[in-house]
Amino acid sequence: MTRIEVLAGAYSLAEKPKTITGGLSETAHKAKGWTCEGGDVNEKGEVRLEAGKTYTCTVTNALRTSALEWTKTDEAGQALNGSTWKLSRTSAPEVGEIPVTPGKGGAFKVDGLPMGTYRLTETAAPAGFRKLAAPIDITIDEDEKVRGLPEDGKIRNAALQTPVLPLTGGAGSDAFLIAGSAFLILCAGALWIAQRRRKHRDA
Repeated sequence: MTRIEVLAGAYSLAEKPKTITGGLSETAHKAKGWTCEGGDVNEKGEVRLEAGKTYTCTVTNALRTSALEWTKTDEAGQALNGSTWKLSRTSAPEVGEIPVTPGKGGAFKVDGLPMGTYRLTETAAPAGFRKLAAPIDITIDEDEKVRGLPEDGKIRNAALQTPVLPLTGGAGSDAFLIAGSAFLILCAGALWIAQRRRKHRDA
């Protein structure tokens, strides 16, 4: 609390922000409204003070917050369930990991985030899809705008490529043909030897 003596008259109330703990800047809060015990404050934050009276004026501050919203989809934009995420505030590492709870249809939303920088990391991708190769860096500005996420809010994953064995043509079929030919040659050779032995016994 600050105590000052002033002359009677009309005054405009304002506050000078200071740096706040927790990695927040001096602009992280905004004045929500003033009240003065013993006087009336108008919507512009102005109050008229009379001589010989004591006034106690209080300002209520509100934290500027925004929400992060995104949806996990395939490359065509169809929603996918089953992904998990980690969100951390890089501008204030001491805050630790921020919980991310999945919604329906691959949708996610984290409310009440103050201005600062964040990192969103996919820790597990939906079944059959590739996990994001790199985290997403996000900024929440002083104007409470979110920057860094795709404009449509969709974070797309590529499908895993399933290897297919060649059935015709290519090196795979050539190997089968060579092995089959060698087997037939061995069979023919064994038959020829057996016939020669039979002829020798008969002679």
